[in-house]
Amino acid sequence: MNSSTGGVTLSKSITVSDTLYINPITSKLNVGANTITVTGVFAGSGTLNTTSASSLNVAGTTSNPFTFKGTQIKNLSVSRAAGCDVDTNLTVYGSVSFSNGHINTFTGTVTDTITLASGATLLESTTAGYITGVVKATEDSMPKNTTEYFAGLGADIQRKGNTNPGSVTITRIVGGSTNTGAVVRRGAKTYAATRMKFIIKPTNNGGLNADLTFHYFDDQLNGVSESNMNIFRRKEGSTGDFIYRGKSSQNTTFNTITETNSDSFSEWILGGSNNPLPVDYLNFSARYINGSQINLDWTTATEINNRDFEVERSYDGRTYEAIATVFGNGTTSFPVDYKAVDNNFLRTASVIYYRLKQNDYNGDYEYSSVARVILGGKQSDESVTVRYLGGSESLLIQSLDKVSSRISIRDMAGRLLKTDVISGTAQVSMEGFAKAMYIVETENPNGAAQFRIVKY
Repeated sequence: MNSSTGGVTLSKSITVSDTLYINPITSKLNVGANTITVTGVFAGSGTLNTTSASSLNVAGTTSNPFTFKGTQIKNLSVSRAAGCDVDTNLTVYGSVSFSNGHINTFTGTVTDTITLASGATLLESTTAGYITGVVKATEDSMPKNTTEYFAGLGADIQRKGNTNPGSVTITRIVGGSTNTGAVVRRGAKTYAATRMKFIIKPTNNGGLNADLTFHYFDDQLNGVSESNMNIFRRKEGSTGDFIYRGKSSQNTTFNTITETNSDSFSEWILGGSNNPLPVDYLNFSARYINGSQINLDWTTATEINNRDFEVERSYDGRTYEAIATVFGNGTTSFPVDYKAVDNNFLRTASVIYYRLKQNDYNGDYEYSSVARVILGGKQSDESVTVRYLGGSESLLIQSLDKVSSRISIRDMAGRLLKTDVISGTAQVSMEGFAKAMYIVETENPNGAAQFRIVKY
């Protein structure tokens, strides 16, 4: 079809079995409330003008994708192995369906977005086809105890709590360089992530109680095995690693994985993790204070079903006894500080060892690393504490000794990012650093210590 001058308006549905050529740039082929089926490719600088009542079927066996630049359409279907490239932001008012081939929004230098309007549906599968790139949908209301499917884009939400999140928008990103190389973190280890990310943005966030079910495609697993798959998340807009959330259930037949009782929405990704620990410790230290007490301090980055910590003490490093219990915070995705004090230790001991026994609600438990105190002596890891102050984007470094300490900040790959020298207690700015985990090293005449902190 050659619409070389002016514009052409369809009066009925048609099939174009060769190149759809629209030229010059001022020309338009107005589809109106009709269906156009294209088995060839698009050429020319004109416009295939579709409306919220138009339908486009991309079919045929050509090895080239069909490039579509319309901004709105009712129905879009793909039955071509080479697929369809969407080269502009597109709003769909009816359905997007597949029988063979994908739709791709990663075209050119700009990633475009397919928006599923209210009432639209997305019908995808690993074998038939799906959208690679960016697609989003919005639910204007979230009634309690009702599952909302967000047009079928692969993230289902059932609100169970009394807090209403209001209007909720989910943006899904599949494949492409945006997700390639994404990592998830559990403790100091990183794992590969699938090439599927979900950004859930409500009007009201926090204090929620909702079940989230994510759908995944087999050919976007990026080496992550289903048996080791878990849910991870990070704050919306963050550039840091995704933090472990675990999973409440998984259905490998229907390719779904669920987290229950989520307290807030953010960015989510699926990743692999072998037997992750229920608590991710940032630090654990023991300090001998004024010859009268031993202060125990620890910080968790994340917690999963954490009931409590039992503080255990040993004088030989082998046999431990419980001396205190500190309640945990269940499931968290942000740093939490804890403290315990030992006033009843043996004063004649030369060395005392401490560890934490972390207990889950289901009866499982794990031990932390061991912190030690040398009575009558000094050890660097007990004389300095480091914690992150979110309000001022800085580190608060507290030293019991009034000596100068050299501070080094490194990323998790070990690259040196910043150095500073402080005396006693001081703050070190982290303004301009990305939200992520960092290694903080302290060094003074008494020795050296290393801490892990999370900027959030």
